[in-house]
Amino acid sequence: MANEIVVRPNFVSGTITNNPLAIGGTTLNSAALANLPAIGSTQFCKIILDPLGAGTGPEVVYVTAHTASAASATIVRGREGTSAVQHATGTVWVAGPLASDWTLVGNTADRPSTGGLPYDGQVFSNVEINGLEVYNQGNTAWQQIGPLAAWSAWAPVITQSSTPSQSYSDSSYMRVGRLIIAVARISFTGAGTASNPIYSTWPVVPKSYGSEMAVGSFMYFDSGTTVRAGTCMFVNIYGVGFNYDGYGNKMGNGDFTIANGDTFTFQLIYEAAA
Repeated sequence: MANEIVVRPNFVSGTITNNPLAIGGTTLNSAALANLPAIGSTQFCKIILDPLGAGTGPEVVYVTAHTASAASATIVRGREGTSAVQHATGTVWVAGPLASDWTLVGNTADRPSTGGLPYDGQVFSNVEINGLEVYNQGNTAWQQIGPLAAWSAWAPVITQSSTPSQSYSDSSYMRVGRLIIAVARISFTGAGTASNPIYSTWPVVPKSYGSEMAVGSFMYFDSGTTVRAGTCMFVNIYGVGFNYDGYGNKMGNGDFTIANGDTFTFQLIYEAAA
């Protein structure tokens, strides 16, 4: 990746010595740039040209290449909602804070997406999901890094060939980046179809692990007093399976049938597909 890490130097400013810095100019000249740290191929630095608007600015530019102590730098023009304009020699510039340097708050539609934004590691507080998100340039996606409210409710659907009548309680999940943690409790008021394995839906689509990946644990309370415990298994991106003994036998596949009065509880921990 190129120029994805923002560098924020303190107390660096100066005046332009280009005569002038034309609209299409991509090299900024200034003696004070010698105070700017080196900017490598994976970094960039935000500079505000004419921050007080005394001339034709303000304009935000990104320094994308700079050698330590050099009096010139390569820049990308018109960033963060500003437009490239011509700047006269002597125009002031400053490496200062911008709105994008703070944690912005808004709905999903308000995520920054203008003139170089979002940058890698930018944080956004999304009120729609009551959580903080951080932008990952490698995946070109916003990732939730932590819920700020209660876990999200979900309604797992349990099937045994057919879908028995069921209700759920205490079923919720949380997401941190791609990590999903979920718990579920299901009470049955109907019956499944005998001699068929039991499956559940996922709260969030998982990555494709391949067959027989353990992703959690369960306990099944049979109304006939039998209790089964075992391992939740990745079956495919559409379903969770349940193995109840050390031999990998799939619960419900020939040994018993979901019945009215049964209770099923399980927990999952896995990686989401995106």
